[in-house]
Amino acid sequence: METLIISIPEKKSTLVKQMLKDMGVTIQQTDRLNMTAYKQKIPKASTPTNDDTSTVGKRIPGGLKGRVSLPDDFNEPLDDLKDYR
Repeated sequence: METLIISIPEKKSTLVKQMLKDMGVTIQQTDRLNMTAYKQKIPKASTPTNDDTSTVGKRIPGGLKGRVSLPDDFNEPLDDLKDYR
């Protein structure tokens, strides 16, 4: 059995429920979604502002030199892709 959640306009609720019951649909009453409580559960996301980006500082070219390395076979074809040629 499949479960669906639908929003029905108040004025049409009785009519739609009756039609669904006539087709053999089981209707379970649920609590209305409390948007205020729902929004409080969602973590607040911050967006960067001009103040946030100015404190980071300028990037220095070559600043990661010696800290990051690539394997010698980095540019070699991947064995996993041989089947797709």
